[in-house]
Amino acid sequence: MSRAGRFACPGGSLLWALVLVVATRALAQGLTSAVPQRHAGDASTERSALDQRLQKTAGLVAQAAARDAQFLHSDLYALVLLKLEQARLAYETYWPGAYRDGRVGTYLDEAEHMVQAILGGANPVLQTRGRIERAYLASNDGSTQPYLLYVPESYDGLKDYGLLVYLHGYSPNLNKENWVRYMYADVLDQYAEQTDSILLMPFARSNTDFQGVGEDDVMLMINRVMRDYRIAPDRVVLSGYSMGGMGAWTIGGHYPDRFAGLMAMSGRGDFYLWKGLKREGLPGFKRKLAEQEFGANLLPNYLHLPLFLVHGNQDWGIPVEQSRRMHDLLKALGMDVRYVELEGEDHFFFYQQTQCLPDLLEWLRARKRVSSPRRIAFRTYSLKYNCAYWVEILGIDDWGRAAEVTCDLSEDGGALAVNSDNVTGLRLALPRELVKDPAVLRITWNGRPAPASSDKAGLLMLGNRGPGEGAVVKTPALCGPIREAFAGPFVMAYGGKAGGLTHERALRAAADWEEFAKGVPRLIPASEVTDELMAGCNLILFGSPEDNPLIGKLMPHLPVKIEGGFYQVGTRRYDAGRFGLWVIHPNPLAPGRYVAINSGPAWGRELAENHKYDFIPDFIVYADEKSEDGTECNKYVCAGFFDQRWQLSKKSTWYSEQPR
Repeated sequence: MSRAGRFACPGGSLLWALVLVVATRALAQGLTSAVPQRHAGDASTERSALDQRLQKTAGLVAQAAARDAQFLHSDLYALVLLKLEQARLAYETYWPGAYRDGRVGTYLDEAEHMVQAILGGANPVLQTRGRIERAYLASNDGSTQPYLLYVPESYDGLKDYGLLVYLHGYSPNLNKENWVRYMYADVLDQYAEQTDSILLMPFARSNTDFQGVGEDDVMLMINRVMRDYRIAPDRVVLSGYSMGGMGAWTIGGHYPDRFAGLMAMSGRGDFYLWKGLKREGLPGFKRKLAEQEFGANLLPNYLHLPLFLVHGNQDWGIPVEQSRRMHDLLKALGMDVRYVELEGEDHFFFYQQTQCLPDLLEWLRARKRVSSPRRIAFRTYSLKYNCAYWVEILGIDDWGRAAEVTCDLSEDGGALAVNSDNVTGLRLALPRELVKDPAVLRITWNGRPAPASSDKAGLLMLGNRGPGEGAVVKTPALCGPIREAFAGPFVMAYGGKAGGLTHERALRAAADWEEFAKGVPRLIPASEVTDELMAGCNLILFGSPEDNPLIGKLMPHLPVKIEGGFYQVGTRRYDAGRFGLWVIHPNPLAPGRYVAINSGPAWGRELAENHKYDFIPDFIVYADEKSEDGTECNKYVCAGFFDQRWQLSKKSTWYSEQPR
């Protein structure tokens, strides 16, 4: 199959096993299998036998799909797809021989076992205790994504268990076939067994730093496990090692009210310390995009989240100064933080442990979430993360910097003091057990008496209640930046002819997503985009108004224009022949969906696959040159965030000199 063909239909790719199986989801489209490229040293007889086995397995899947339409939407189907994808990865990764063929055969055996049971009208017998790998079908790109559970032998569903979420580390070669062997620490079994907890290790798209789509995956898996097992909501602990430790800082800072505690081992919490950069050396849009993901800039949010930090003092991978700094910052604010520094231990200490750390085990057993505190302190950089405990931020004034709120309920429940910065409106779901009488509650906001009203649900409203009917404003579901276009169901659409320059650039962008998120996006000509497709998907468009008619149709409705060979940002014009453009906006033709437009040179040629989307705000005009500020991305000439009403704002727009 050609490079273009792998992106031509939902889920289609060069995946050796997966192509045939994904065909069962698109039989009406006539999707057929592709002959995989020969592995170096492969004998044709070996190849023929493996191909025959694959054809047999895929044929069984097609039969099951034809017999039971619900099978195509089930977790069991996702698990079958995962096993076939793992067979393909094993075949492509390992040298020909008994080890490779054994692994391929095991994965195909597992897939056949499940499908044969379905064909026989029964549910397949699956493992229910110990380490269990499961999968789901991602709604954004249709890919199969795995996650791992450890379910203690004692779990019987008759009492509540805790949930220990473990975020794995980084490996440049991590994939869906090797990820458990590479990333699971055996001692995790003991932590789960000895705390009466189910352990969850999400794949989270591999090396995403647990940001963006990786973070979304983690939260989805937490909700899924809480749906499928009897989990106490007040006993969910977030933990992580290395890259996962950094992810724990991020996710815990965004959703502090979801967790009973946070454990970061050998993790990064400070972006500027990691990169060796000065904050003032970066433009404001990069500061915001970096700071919203790192614990050192989310410190207020850990007020009611007990923290346990562990780091080896001989760590060569992530310097021990990261955990020392986070400990000192938190201690200075009076936070509940414990720090264990392991003498002589390096970066991989956790994988060498054979027994639980006694202090950590004791700490885990004592964890219970604070659900209704009298005092709340919360900082956010986006409405995507706009809630903590009983306060919700409804609007942000300047989208180029953080929004903050503190709420203090008096001991007698009769007074509420609210202080905020960069916040236009709030909604309060006051805990009944803490408020004497909401009708006579005395409220001050930034030191002044504040009249409060109630919404339809009876929640208190302060400040701007939000837009009128039909107004286009930023909301938690539609607030940018660019990466959020990939968070929901999306399709990529290119202008011009197949094989043309715009098509090649779109193919590169699709390949970037596949490398980063381990999912194959759908890429089609713009002429194939229908109203029905737009209503169900975010659009990611490539080209210009001249070669992509959809872009031309949308241009009159967007605050950033492409006209006459120029990008128009307010009163400034930039040569579209020299520069590239990314811009995101609610789709004027499909309410509730995004449209993102990429025109000109590809973004991020110098960026590692796991950092392609880190520094793209709501809009950016950029050069096909590497920035010299230490962030590795393209030089920008104009970049920023739209305001609360999706319009240009001087406060959140930055300019630089145009490269010569």
